[in-house]
Amino acid sequence: MAAAQLGVERAPNSDNSYNTLGFILNGLGRNEDAIVAFKEALRLNRSNVIAYRRLSYTYGALGRPKEASDVIFKGVALVPQSALLQFDYAEDLRKNGSPHDAIGPMRKAYELQPDSLNFVIGLAELELSEGHETEALRLASIVKSRLSNGEKVPQNFKPRSDALIARFTAKSSAE
Repeated sequence: MAAAQLGVERAPNSDNSYNTLGFILNGLGRNEDAIVAFKEALRLNRSNVIAYRRLSYTYGALGRPKEASDVIFKGVALVPQSALLQFDYAEDLRKNGSPHDAIGPMRKAYELQPDSLNFVIGLAELELSEGHETEALRLASIVKSRLSNGEKVPQNFKPRSDALIARFTAKSSAE
């Protein structure tokens, strides 16, 4: 904490100093203080993708989903070429019951960063929910191939990838 505060003192105009402080404050459970730090990072640099993501995460952790969604929406509006913000926005829409609206930002995230396995999984799920089975199965086969080659997905995506592969396997077996 002392090092992060010293960083802010030495570089008060550095958005990264405030991001670091925000991360430390999050880690200490001082989420309201972390919000202040991330907002200051955004005041200094309104294109700071990390600050948008952490601020949204912090609001979500505090049970303030509306504020979390608003932050991601603003981030996507200001930094539309961020694959991570597009992905977060799509996930937020999906989680809040708008999978149809989520497919556009998820496609954009995938176009910007097609190597992200999380993006492939998310897009495959949304394509499936929209009835685009051929595209969903194409994406699911990519997931299956990459996982069989030893690539790992984060634990929070494992059930999603497993369900996608199971569906792909069932569809392939039926044909």
